[in-house]
Amino acid sequence: MKLKKRFLCVSFIVAWLLIAISIVTIGWASTWKGLLIPTMTPVFADMRTVQGALQSIAQGLNPQINNPGDPWGRVMNYPSIWIAIAQMLDLNNEANYLVFVLIAVFGFLYCCYSIVSKSDSIWALFCVLSGAALLAVERGNSDLIVFTLLFLSAKITSFSRVLPIAAATTLKIFPVLVLPVFIKDKKYC
Repeated sequence: MKLKKRFLCVSFIVAWLLIAISIVTIGWASTWKGLLIPTMTPVFADMRTVQGALQSIAQGLNPQINNPGDPWGRVMNYPSIWIAIAQMLDLNNEANYLVFVLIAVFGFLYCCYSIVSKSDSIWALFCVLSGAALLAVERGNSDLIVFTLLFLSAKITSFSRVLPIAAATTLKIFPVLVLPVFIKDKKYC
């Protein structure tokens, strides 16, 4: 591995290890505030709309219109497939919820590491450590899963790449728009 690539990879790993250690030692909110990322509690706030949707449905409500199960009362702005996923994985259970979101975070971090390790650019490192990436992790945003699915589809060389793209599109409509890019250029996969 070239020295520059090794530096980029080590920097990525060290940065995320420091974030993890900071979360464990000084806490969630303090860590993210120190990185200038606004925090919400309970943790992984974006996916709480999906978790809260289960409670709203139990009350006979449509969470895409009225979602009192969400800690902030936000309507669920994700496609309805997320309700089926939440029911199947029993995301009402806090432990299941945290495991699900942590798997999404680690999948995203794997993809980011892969991009950094294949790149010769400090800009790739800056992008995967940008405020947008940090905020997506802090909020446990569904885009982590969509990004991971699209990344994995770019690594697949057969027609089966359609499956992760279809899954990502089902979870969030826009991924189908990137299909031509993945077919044409596999430089960072």
